[in-house]
Amino acid sequence: MTDTKIVLFDDRDNEIICSDCKTKIDMLQFSTGGLKYLRYTSTLDIDKSITIGLDKKSIDILKHILLIMVQGIVEYPLNTLKKGLMLYN
Repeated sequence: MTDTKIVLFDDRDNEIICSDCKTKIDMLQFSTGGLKYLRYTSTLDIDKSITIGLDKKSIDILKHILLIMVQGIVEYPLNTLKKGLMLYN
């Protein structure tokens, strides 16, 4: 992945990609705040990382991407996604 400011989630291949690798128009895009949070907290332990603030939109996008990633790993529909729970607005 390049140092691009646009980072996307490819749900077909269950991977995080840069905008240069974009294969379809409806990919989920990480927010700038979400990317900064992930980069900053990647070296922190869980107790420290949960004390770092993040805006609601970024949290919702990260949560949605994480749920789709988990669904891709388990290869079975998650009820939280089927029922529309925990989707971002």
